[in-house]
Amino acid sequence: PETLDFFQNNILTLPVEQLKNALLWHVVRHYMDDAYPEYFAKSFAFNHKHLGGPERRPDRQERCTKSVMSSFSRELDEELIPVLFPNFPEKDVVQLSEQVRDSIIKGLKKNSWLSPSAKLEAQQKIKSADLLLVKPKNERQWHFHRIDRYDRETPYANKKKLEKNTIEEDLRDLNSPRPRDRWEFPPLAVNANYSPPDNRFVLLQGVLQAPFYTDGQSRVANLGGMGSVVGHELGHAIDDEGAKRDHLGRLRQWMSEKDLAEFKKRGESLIERYQRRGHDGRLTLGENIADLVGVSFAYQTAFPDEKSVKVEDQKQFFTSWARLWCGVWRPEAEKLQLKTNAHALSPARVNEPLTQHPAFAKAFQCKNGDKMYLRPEEQVHIWTNEEPTMPAIKSKDQPRLGEQGE
Repeated sequence: PETLDFFQNNILTLPVEQLKNALLWHVVRHYMDDAYPEYFAKSFAFNHKHLGGPERRPDRQERCTKSVMSSFSRELDEELIPVLFPNFPEKDVVQLSEQVRDSIIKGLKKNSWLSPSAKLEAQQKIKSADLLLVKPKNERQWHFHRIDRYDRETPYANKKKLEKNTIEEDLRDLNSPRPRDRWEFPPLAVNANYSPPDNRFVLLQGVLQAPFYTDGQSRVANLGGMGSVVGHELGHAIDDEGAKRDHLGRLRQWMSEKDLAEFKKRGESLIERYQRRGHDGRLTLGENIADLVGVSFAYQTAFPDEKSVKVEDQKQFFTSWARLWCGVWRPEAEKLQLKTNAHALSPARVNEPLTQHPAFAKAFQCKNGDKMYLRPEEQVHIWTNEEPTMPAIKSKDQPRLGEQGE
């Protein structure tokens, strides 16, 4: 709020020439490293100390490589994928993703608080979501830049030419139907994405490696990793923002007023849980709902109808989830992330969904008083039922997680 107030006051009162200078500065500041090394050194040190930037600057060769990769990411990715991921088991990824989708649909059918019409709408939204998996399949989906000439002697002019070409392409697209199957991200990026206006989920090749997915490791481990990510992204279709749109991506309230009130009530409980962990529970609500959906329904995919499961498999599933978010922040960077990042930081992102899952406490023999234990009546269930059926566990001498949870 303070930043917006500052901007609003100054945009109305500063001289036009000063605003022009500020705009010019924001355009050229990323290219000042060689032209003004004294400034760049101070800026780099500030980013390292306060914003989590690297301690040392990469050499020129690496910087140039990254610049080209950033500018022509899709063109390079098409060439690199066969080299970096030869014989990749794409069919397995598709199968696991569809199984997680099916588990979410089955869970919504069993939902205990939605009205019948809203329950059908929620199922339809998950059923009709477009899943773009691994990599684009044709040139239209790749959406390459148009061919042009670039001069190695004029790098800044090259950047501006590419930006101009991109803007012209976007303007031409305004007069065409929205391309729902176009990949907006380069497939070697380590990421996954859900687009609410398109009801579209994209799982990129770059994320399909350890710790998210490994060819040859157990199905349970891959579901704890990649499966939870698939469930997370589809969970955005029914989080606090995604639930405002229908299966076609239109802004339309498909819940009744009673449904909506119950949904918000359950969301408030989740907000409170993350507030206790030092987070802004409202800022992170959508991501936290998606994490609950991801872990819950990936688990149901891993252990669908079994009357008994091995505790070792359950531990492997939950450990795979935890490994996804290993990380550490410098103190100043952590403060910034807590104020601005819609995702919970690693400890809360790992631990909170696990404390909400009854199978976790049972697998690790957590008991009342342990940091990783929540009584059933304290657990938050938004899209899962309050009392999920828990399979019996086969194991001897199970170690307890106990006080070490956090």
